[in-house]
Amino acid sequence: MLCRSAREPEQVERARRVNLVGVNLDDSEQREIEQGLAELGLTLNVVLSERADLSAFLAVADASYNIHPGPNMLLEFDLLCAERWQMSPIEVPLPVGVRASDRFWQAIAQATASEPPIGGHPLALSRA
Repeated sequence: MLCRSAREPEQVERARRVNLVGVNLDDSEQREIEQGLAELGLTLNVVLSERADLSAFLAVADASYNIHPGPNMLLEFDLLCAERWQMSPIEVPLPVGVRASDRFWQAIAQATASEPPIGGHPLALSRA
């Protein structure tokens, strides 16, 4: 797997950075995810999908969490990242529909000890 070649983490603030793994996003979807993560105090490090380039795989270690569809879709990847870089996995449902989106954001908030904004998830106010 390409992430085996990832360098050791740079001197970046890893604690609040996340990788999104195994999900293909268009530009507007990625902006929406970035906005929601920002409202939780998190930053999107890289998106690892079939369209990711080598630089994305080499930057994997610059985050503390891997967010991916579960359950156990990427077990070997999670084990490698935990062993090598002390990263934690966050298994989420695909955010398709309102309820699944709420569960998606709730899983991330719980795993990262973030406080979701009023309404349950970062984008709740925009749909109210």
